[in-house]
Amino acid sequence: MEPVITFTDRQATPARPLRPPASFSFSMLDTYRSCPAKWMATKRVERKVQADDPLVTGGVVHGMLQLAVQQPQVEEPDWPRLAREAIRMLRMEREQRGWGDDPAPSIRLEDGRLTDETYWATAAALKLDGFRLSDALGHELRPAGVEEQLAGEWEGIRFNGRGDYRDRTNVLVDWKTGRIPSNSRHADQLRLYTHLYRQNGVSVDSAFDVYVEHRDRRPVDLSDDMMGHTLHGLVLAARRLSRDVERNRYGYRPGGLCGWCPLANVCPAAHVVSAKAMAQAHRQPIQTGDPRFPFLHTPVADACEPVERIASTVDEAAIRKEPIMTGTDSLLSLLTGGGTPTPVSTARPQSAVWTANPPAPAPQPDPWTTDQGKEAMAAWGINTDTTPDTTEPPAAAPDTTESQPVTPATPIMPNPVAQSAQETTASAPAHGPYRFEQHHPYDPTWLGADTINIAGYGWLRRQDLLAHAIQLANGDMDQAEPILQLLSKAVWSISRTVYGKDATPDIPGLKDGRPQTDLWLTWLDTTMARDSARMLGVLLDLQPDGEDVKTRVGRAARDATRAMDMANTLL
Repeated sequence: MEPVITFTDRQATPARPLRPPASFSFSMLDTYRSCPAKWMATKRVERKVQADDPLVTGGVVHGMLQLAVQQPQVEEPDWPRLAREAIRMLRMEREQRGWGDDPAPSIRLEDGRLTDETYWATAAALKLDGFRLSDALGHELRPAGVEEQLAGEWEGIRFNGRGDYRDRTNVLVDWKTGRIPSNSRHADQLRLYTHLYRQNGVSVDSAFDVYVEHRDRRPVDLSDDMMGHTLHGLVLAARRLSRDVERNRYGYRPGGLCGWCPLANVCPAAHVVSAKAMAQAHRQPIQTGDPRFPFLHTPVADACEPVERIASTVDEAAIRKEPIMTGTDSLLSLLTGGGTPTPVSTARPQSAVWTANPPAPAPQPDPWTTDQGKEAMAAWGINTDTTPDTTEPPAAAPDTTESQPVTPATPIMPNPVAQSAQETTASAPAHGPYRFEQHHPYDPTWLGADTINIAGYGWLRRQDLLAHAIQLANGDMDQAEPILQLLSKAVWSISRTVYGKDATPDIPGLKDGRPQTDLWLTWLDTTMARDSARMLGVLLDLQPDGEDVKTRVGRAARDATRAMDMANTLL
């Protein structure tokens, strides 16, 4: 059986290369920015329609609103009737185009029934139940354009789109079904459409995302700064998508929506944790072990570069390839600055299977009793002799020749601690200005498009590490940054040693103290990062004040690793 998509540790490659797009839509780039491999899969894997499929019901809802605004004086339209009319209209448009999906497909439900036009019309009408046209703008609509085809360009990139509704008051409306997102990605779509309208000589003064199920509308910031931020981000995404198509390889960007990807059960990077995500993954058309989607081990030396950040204001020529912190970099090898590489298994990763009573992990030997462990402790100035040491340790000279040992860390701010000005110029990755927003603490810290949720667990965890670094530096801000790198590496390495690679993935650039921001903040959101940072912080507070920072962090990292490993073996 011929493969459809082949996976390696860091990329997915379709057997049949995709054709480079001549023009880019917002939905295309939005999917690509969420995960390049997922976007590619939408072109190579047939989508399975679900019983509550949001794309099907959303399409019918848009058709209903398209018909409703033709009679704006009707305050409360007959939504069930319009749903049936919309399905017929959409089918007629599909026949005229000669391509497209059925707006009301027939699928078999779990109870054995087949869906029909009535089933989908009812589902769509329920989404608009109670919605009035005046809810969109707070007054009676004055239609100037409905479902208008848009086309234009920015910085040489061609864009296309379809405007849902344009009012005579120079206001754009984009109809939205489903929940109101915690980030501003929907606003980016209207900013793109505003640009396309203006480029074609149509005035747009304001824009709103209208969430019909919630009878709510959200204004979109159309300031010059936000317009430029969005458009530059979309241009960069389009260029990277074109590059991936040309190379025929697509990186992974795992996250909370992996369960909704058609590759959820075969992608080696899939992050399917919540019960809802697992249920969605179970409903995907591709299941674990499908021979059409093989996994091939790629040696570290030959592996491709990781997925790069999609930043809004980074010049394409400035993008650099970050080194990878691999599984060979255990806590001991980081502490000693080297170590023997650990053999990497060539077996295909298996999907995690939850069991009610998992077997207790086998006790592991104390790594600090080995020759390498003793060497690491000696390098950190930790006395392995059990007899009390009554002499005062000599002051440690600043280490200017080696990178700080311990575990991987990440300063998010764009000021790397350079060993020389020449190295800084050659290796510092380009950063765009970050945009800070406050959402729920349980929302992701990294929201995409260089946007950070400052209430997210990962951001708060990083701030805690920074506070510890400032405390250890006695308020010296120049010394706080390298100490932050030291602490961050320690947190990652503790987790990697205790929980393994699956729970603590490789972070590009972490070994050099310049981790890839999106992946680093995503990992800091996890409970593994929380536990490792908490344990390190507690044990750091117990270290003697008279010792140098390197020794204190090294001893705290060692004790934290041993304590957390002990906690796991006691289960």
